[in-house]
Amino acid sequence: MVDGRGKRGEGRGRLKQTCIVLTVAILAAAAFAVVRLREYRLRRWIAAAPRTELLRYISSHPDQPDALRRLGILDRNTGEVGESAKLLQRAVEAAPGDEANWVELSRTLNDGQVTMQKLQSYLSIEPDSAQIMAELARRKLQVGDISTAASLASKAVKLTPDSPDAQRVMGDVAAAAGNWPRAESLYKRSLSLHDDPETRLALAHIWIPLQRYGAIIEICSPIVTAGRSPEISVEQRARALVYTAGAQLYQPLTPAEMANVQQQLREADALSERLPQAERFLPPYFMGESLIKSGSPKEAVPFLERSSSLAPMFAGSLYSLSQAYRLSGQTAKADAALTRHGQLVRQLTDMEKANDRSPGQ
Repeated sequence: MVDGRGKRGEGRGRLKQTCIVLTVAILAAAAFAVVRLREYRLRRWIAAAPRTELLRYISSHPDQPDALRRLGILDRNTGEVGESAKLLQRAVEAAPGDEANWVELSRTLNDGQVTMQKLQSYLSIEPDSAQIMAELARRKLQVGDISTAASLASKAVKLTPDSPDAQRVMGDVAAAAGNWPRAESLYKRSLSLHDDPETRLALAHIWIPLQRYGAIIEICSPIVTAGRSPEISVEQRARALVYTAGAQLYQPLTPAEMANVQQQLREADALSERLPQAERFLPPYFMGESLIKSGSPKEAVPFLERSSSLAPMFAGSLYSLSQAYRLSGQTAKADAALTRHGQLVRQLTDMEKANDRSPGQ
């Protein structure tokens, strides 16, 4: 038989045990919160840290995947593609389940087929990875497989409607199909989810054939005014400079404004090797146009000759070259360039008619 004192003793024992359990739980929760806070602060620091500080950090933390990925992106932005690929490969090996590491590695590697195989291997393990699907769709689009790209992008959007990458690649698919209004809507949706230079440039690119020059200048302005920023790749800056300067040439310009446009074009021309192959003719073309407009046709000639050489199927370069020749007194060359221009226009017109003609006609 247990007396009252025994019961009180048991009660105190249970209370003490409960207090110990609660104390341990509180301490564990506090320790977990401290760890999470440190991880959060570390991620924030890595996301904004300059390259020199990241290098020091990685020297003592060689397998920290977030730091490796961030440094790889910074190296890629400055054109150090080989070093970037090594760092991003290390990030993948350190954290193979992190989708972001695979995506950034994909955006750095030049071998599209090998990269696509790696992305497909990831999807075989994680079939519902919208981020990897969107990246694979982007790669498929680069090799001209629009159908597969559209299917992957559509599935990625259904899985994660708020993914800016999925929305942007859907915009890329629409742009490839010539559906400018849909592409514009999707790019704007992507920008509303995450503002980044690549989406701004994609939007500017589809506005070029629509001749929305004021909108092009506005959308590219943050990239141009940022200067040489580690957050903006050399290619992105070159494209923004070309698009902005070219758009300004379709507007009335004061001599000071024209001088600023030419300064932007000189920088873009110096960076032209970083531009996509199909856009490398643009800096010399726009520079030639600007020199004609500012009364220096003789200086425009070498730029327009180089532009027509880089893009032999672009009739605009030949027409402007014929103008520059004529205004600088080189009549025979002007006539020859104008003849070549006319021949090219007829050739392009015939090609367009053939493409528009249905198989049954």
